[in-house]
Amino acid sequence: DDDDDDDEEEELAEECARMTRVFENASLAYFLARELKICDFNNMADRAEYYTSLLECVLVFHETLVPTLKENLRAAFEKYDNMRDIVQQAKTFLHVTEAANAVEEDKYEEREQEEIVLENLAKLIVRVGTAIEANAIVDLTKDDDAMTTTRGTNKRKKIAAPESREKNLEKTYCYALSRPGFQFDNFVLADSSHYKDKLLKQATKPNAHAIARAVAGISGSLPLSVSSSAFVRVDENQSQLWSILITGPEDTPYDSGAFIFDVMLTSDFPNKPPLVNLKTTGGGRVRFNPNLYNDGKVCLSLLGTWSGGEGEGWNAQHSTMLQVIVSIQSLIFVADPCFNEPGWEKDRGTDVGDKKDFEYSAVIKTATLEWAILDHVKRLNRKKKNAAAKDGPFDEVLRAHFLNKRDHVITTLRSKWEREAKENENSPAGHLEKVKAKFTEVAEELSALKEQ
Repeated sequence: DDDDDDDEEEELAEECARMTRVFENASLAYFLARELKICDFNNMADRAEYYTSLLECVLVFHETLVPTLKENLRAAFEKYDNMRDIVQQAKTFLHVTEAANAVEEDKYEEREQEEIVLENLAKLIVRVGTAIEANAIVDLTKDDDAMTTTRGTNKRKKIAAPESREKNLEKTYCYALSRPGFQFDNFVLADSSHYKDKLLKQATKPNAHAIARAVAGISGSLPLSVSSSAFVRVDENQSQLWSILITGPEDTPYDSGAFIFDVMLTSDFPNKPPLVNLKTTGGGRVRFNPNLYNDGKVCLSLLGTWSGGEGEGWNAQHSTMLQVIVSIQSLIFVADPCFNEPGWEKDRGTDVGDKKDFEYSAVIKTATLEWAILDHVKRLNRKKKNAAAKDGPFDEVLRAHFLNKRDHVITTLRSKWEREAKENENSPAGHLEKVKAKFTEVAEELSALKEQ
């Protein structure tokens, strides 16, 4: 009997050795690694059956064969960050799903098969990620190259600290704003959201898995640049409620400002677009754009609040929350916002158009200084003196943003906007004085702003 056991063990060892040689001489491992590298969580969710099978192969590969393989083959799975991003997205999906189930009154009803498949896929992704890191032979916490646009969520990619903050503002800014929990995080929003009453009154159960996929998808793809970035907070318990901060692009009247939007993914989502309302309006005083009303209304064809061309509206199968953010960033926060006004585009490039453009932008510039910069910084400075002050969803993002843009605002931007106010023939009466006075306030408050 002992001889039989020994023979079986030898046969098993030979079989394992044979399989190891097969993997080392075949392209299967590289194929599996490539498939993981070119997708994200939502790609996997769209083809759940395929990726479930693929991930099961990867899991077996790592749990049984990896320790005996050559280093270059093992490193095929390790020398990139994409799988870590997908794992974080899967964890986000599971977290949102669990939170949604916890508040559903009818959570004991029979669940749809698709829901079970997606949750099992997310759990499998997490297991595979754990297996890859457990068997890693390279340091998975390091990147060779600094990145200016990051992917990932709370466990974000590390961006190499620049040698000189002065030499490369882009790297410095991205390094500071890519810290864990900066671009994406959870926060209690229900009490302050524009849509809190609407949420309480909704009569139809939301599509928890569609919302969870939207949250998971956005968490790994938000733009991050010194010129303009986006940051998202999702309510810890009601994942239908979001808050989005978009920083105004450079070379626009919104330069360096921080604009906050309340968002609700309704019970019809994703069949219907999300609801979006601008919070940064100076208490209803300012209309920052023909597409941004002083009551917070956001006019955008993607949201169904503006009549756009064919194919510009919301598509339940293909439209995403990232598209909403990028559309606001690139179609509304533009250099010449007055030409977003219907009928004004025909005046572009004419004397009449130039006059309209400068006069319209002059109002927005002073409003940006007042409500998208000064108002935020004043609140942060007051909060520093009052330990009991309530935290906002983006407080540390705002602090890091304005600290890293301080020199740009009080030096470069000030010089540019004051020069334009003085020299442009279309500058309205009193505009230069307003700009100078507002920059004096901004410089004083920004100079007082400190690290947390």
